[in-house]
Amino acid sequence: DSSTESVDEMKSELALLKNELASVKETAELAVKGLQYLAPHGSKQEVVTERLRYSKAIAKAADKLLTGDVSRTKTAGYAKIIKRSSEMLIRSNKGDL
Repeated sequence: DSSTESVDEMKSELALLKNELASVKETAELAVKGLQYLAPHGSKQEVVTERLRYSKAIAKAADKLLTGDVSRTKTAGYAKIIKRSSEMLIRSNKGDL
């Protein structure tokens, strides 16, 4: 019967389309994962803002140390700020490699 053949053909085509759709979906998911790997920090603006914040913290702490008007306790605190901020900058830059 011709109608049975048409239904069978449609079922076959539907199965092929489902397989193709699954393949496209898998490819899209892999592409998204790849993009997330390449840009783990989010948007470029977020990265720039984060790096600027760390750079400012380093500069401010270094300025305080260079003035020489700080106590020994504050000197250690500013040195820790410089160390932590520079480590965060290094970690952030590694994400771009």
